[in-house]
Amino acid sequence: MTTQKNVTAKGRSVAIGRDVTNSSIRVGDDVQARQGIDVKDFLELLAELRKDLREAPLEGEVVDDLDAEAADVQRHAEREKPRKAMILGKLETITDVLAGAAGAGEKLVPLARTLGEMAARLF
Repeated sequence: MTTQKNVTAKGRSVAIGRDVTNSSIRVGDDVQARQGIDVKDFLELLAELRKDLREAPLEGEVVDDLDAEAADVQRHAEREKPRKAMILGKLETITDVLAGAAGAGEKLVPLARTLGEMAARLF
């Protein structure tokens, strides 16, 4: 039995199935369904997270640190042989910091978690 998790962030809906085999992800307004995910989809959501971080009501130093972590994720994701452990570790750090930001970063947590789930399947 396949379960599905739906996350909406900044008007974009993302649905991820729990089974890797024949799972699908839908990005956008639930109009276009795709089999699997690719690095391009992942990088687009990562770019959205980075943009949203700069607009979040967080301290400048926190934003700089989180953006640096996200930039590392991007570099690793773009490599010919991405290092999954590095990508997942950095995304977990980003998610944890946002979750502990007492309201300021909470709205970005679903997007960060979705990126982690995508990375776990993709890399």
